[in-house]
Amino acid sequence: MFKPKKRGREKLFEQAMLARKERPTKRRAVPGESEQLPWVSVSLWMAFLLVSGYVLLFSPMLMVQRVSIQGESVIPSEEYVNFVESNLDNAYFGIFKKRNYFLVPSKEIVGGILERYPLLSDVQVERQFPDTVSLLLREAPALLRWCSGGPCYGVRNGRAVLVPYSEDDRYASSRLSVIDESALIVQVDTVLPVESYLEVFRVTRDGLSRLIGGEVSSVATTPSRHSDELTLLTSEGWRLLVAVNRPAEVSLGALSVFLDEYKKDHPDRSGLDSIDLRVEGKVFYAESGQSTEEAEAKPGKDDLVTPPNKEDSKKKKKSGE
Repeated sequence: MFKPKKRGREKLFEQAMLARKERPTKRRAVPGESEQLPWVSVSLWMAFLLVSGYVLLFSPMLMVQRVSIQGESVIPSEEYVNFVESNLDNAYFGIFKKRNYFLVPSKEIVGGILERYPLLSDVQVERQFPDTVSLLLREAPALLRWCSGGPCYGVRNGRAVLVPYSEDDRYASSRLSVIDESALIVQVDTVLPVESYLEVFRVTRDGLSRLIGGEVSSVATTPSRHSDELTLLTSEGWRLLVAVNRPAEVSLGALSVFLDEYKKDHPDRSGLDSIDLRVEGKVFYAESGQSTEEAEAKPGKDDLVTPPNKEDSKKKKKSGE
């Protein structure tokens, strides 16, 4: 009668013991151990970062060893390389070398080169891992300067900038200057809206030189930065007056027609004193001993270059009086 109960108790006891064995035992925490583990992890990470930083900043494998130059013309590439090398020999705070691949002072190099070599219009610095720096140079068609009652200034982004190295003899063939006869004061880093004068001078000078087959002075004049006109001087001795508020190509087109017509009655241009293209659609010219107003030409398909009748001009002057 009682045997089944005994077996049931034994079975319950065995199940309880089995469950106790399967239950995971909790490890007793050692005092202070939980506080030490995070610090060990942090220390390992700090050591890793320090070693990595040292390798990145001071490893000889990451020091710039080669400097390449592309786009140079007037100035030899060796001079640009020496400029960059002298810059890389410096260090930040006397510790971190600028020669390091990751610490190359690109902006400093660009600013220094643009100031030292004013013919350059753009400079880009590129790095090739792990030890090469390349300079991509773009030279302007000419070194343009605005001179007004003092030193000559360059113009960058519409503002006046100093060009202390523009007198370098190597720029003699590229240096073009416009002289403002009004001598209006110019200050560094102030707005100087004369880029149109400089560009019209450059394009007109190149075109005029081709038309006459001779040289044109590298210096032009203007009564004022507000006059919208320029005067160029040719090697033949005559002056060319052009408007600044029109494309130079338009003035050159009119001049080409005029010179072709003028050549028909004049074997050479030795008698010319000036050609005035300031009025759109008309060409005025003066020969030696005459003023510009005393001779006029209207270039066109059927037009001929002929000076006006002197009697007619006298009548006009009297009627004007």
